Amino acid sequence: MKNQISDCSRFIEQFTLSPGEWIFDYDRLTGTAQFKPLKIDNYAVDTLFKYCDTCLFMSATILDYELFAEWLGIPVGDIYPIRCKSPFDISKNPIHTFRDFNMTYGNLAKSAPMTVPAIESILKRHSDEKGIIHTISNQCRDFLMDNLKSSRLLTHDTDNRSEVLDRFKQSDNPLVLVSPSMNEGVDLPGDECRFQIIYKIPYPDLADKQTLLRAQDNDRWLDYRTCLALVQTHGRGMRFSEDYCTTYMIDNRFMGYVYSDMISNQFLPDTFRDAIDKMARPRNVNNRIDDGIIGKGEEYISTGDYANAIVYFKKLLGKNDCRIYLNLAKAYELASLYEEETEIIIRFFKSGTDCGDAQLHDFRQKLKKLDKLGYFDYNSNMEQLEKEFFKNSLMKNSQSVF
Repeated sequence: MKNQISDCSRFIEQFTLSPGEWIFDYDRLTGTAQFKPLKIDNYAVDTLFKYCDTCLFMSATILDYELFAEWLGIPVGDIYPIRCKSPFDISKNPIHTFRDFNMTYGNLAKSAPMTVPAIESILKRHSDEKGIIHTISNQCRDFLMDNLKSSRLLTHDTDNRSEVLDRFKQSDNPLVLVSPSMNEGVDLPGDECRFQIIYKIPYPDLADKQTLLRAQDNDRWLDYRTCLALVQTHGRGMRFSEDYCTTYMIDNRFMGYVYSDMISNQFLPDTFRDAIDKMARPRNVNNRIDDGIIGKGEEYISTGDYANAIVYFKKLLGKNDCRIYLNLAKAYELASLYEEETEIIIRFFKSGTDCGDAQLHDFRQKLKKLDKLGYFDYNSNMEQLEKEFFKNSLMKNSQSVF
């Protein structure tokens, strides 16, 4: 009772000092009224930081420590970030994507019925394993419960969430939990979850007053929360280094969103992106050159005729084939024309020309060599070059992505 009185007194004091920073929200369905702060940066010191000299934040989902500090009211200079690579083997936690289902709100009536056979196929593939379907919304949960014909499914409402979760965890049967709200704070190790389906991109609900105002206050906040939800959801079934869980993303907007994040914010960690089966950029074979034409130019290089190789491949520039740039770079390198080699590789990154992961790695390695020779500053320029490459690649291949 004393603690509750103390909490109420602190709330009244804080609300009186800055009433414009608080939101009143009433849920008619549950009959719950809430006062929520728009932001907590003004309250973190009194409620947490004043009780210690040093605070240790440990999390797998601090996606940007500078924004994390800003939103907690911590001066960035007071933060000492330590980032550790995940010990998990991403091959045991893959993300498989679908290209057929646009799950935007306005398209749900058309797309949702089309997803049923795909989900039933996944359930059949994991017929002896437990899993979870993250529906993101109550509407999608209700649709799937009404249309998926399976006795394995169970779901919950706001009143029995904990009870249903406990039943799911304790069962030895291959149950499938269908839920809009199990994407964080849920521990499903080992056989408790061997597969999961993310039905749509988990954008924050802008119908919530606090969410809407936070999004209006900071244009990066919405993307941060979306990426946070993606990473959190992906991690529900992978809880220790020997664990394994397969994730399926139904929403075909997903790959476009991942590429967009790589261009703009880069909130999604490498381990998340590397787990995606289609993370190799979408291939656009339009304007790609025949192997015989490339081979003719490579003959010049193999015979040491670098001058003719350079002339030959320069005439092919503009075609959507990274082998032109690779061979030009090779010819320039062998001719000791390092400035020209640097220029053609930079031109490649700015072109967004179709390129696989192996070839992209070759370009990076060439720039690292040029860095050692003093022709390119890798640490200062590489990040921006890659952003330009992914941006222009996405624009060129947008029809393939979407």
